[in-house]
Amino acid sequence: LDAFLESVSGTNTIVVITGDHGESFLDDGFLCHGTRLSDIQSRTPLMICGPGVNPRSLSVTSSHLDLMPTLLHLAGAGENALQQSHGQSLLTVTENRSQLLTHAQTSEWNALLVHEDGRLGFTLPRNSATLQVTGFHDTKGRVDLTQTKPTADIPLWKQRLQQVIEFER
Repeated sequence: LDAFLESVSGTNTIVVITGDHGESFLDDGFLCHGTRLSDIQSRTPLMICGPGVNPRSLSVTSSHLDLMPTLLHLAGAGENALQQSHGQSLLTVTENRSQLLTHAQTSEWNALLVHEDGRLGFTLPRNSATLQVTGFHDTKGRVDLTQTKPTADIPLWKQRLQQVIEFER
């Protein structure tokens, strides 16, 4: 990798290294992927090198949807060049945003609304339009009964879910 990066150094080449999903090696109790919405299975590496990319580490929530707006921004098209994208340029993102992680099961969809102060889990049966809240989850994708939120937070989490659903449309 070092030899390759050296060979493109000084050119207008942008190099992106990423993956499509994480892989569990018993980190969350499983030896595979696609089994639960855990940090191990849902986080992926992302490295971008090239002209206009200042070395830094991001701690904000990002998505693969952010890749194309970031590349267009680096190519000089501006940070908002891809208006129809749900992503945003990682060169300018400064704050966390809620994200919806989903996993298809045979009879239902499992989902997590991930926000910096919690991970609200729910299921959506394929033959119903009713969400079933499963509770707050830990980073291993399991319901964590020790996590509680005040009843007054219900409208806040409902608003976050509505914003993410509207954003994803």
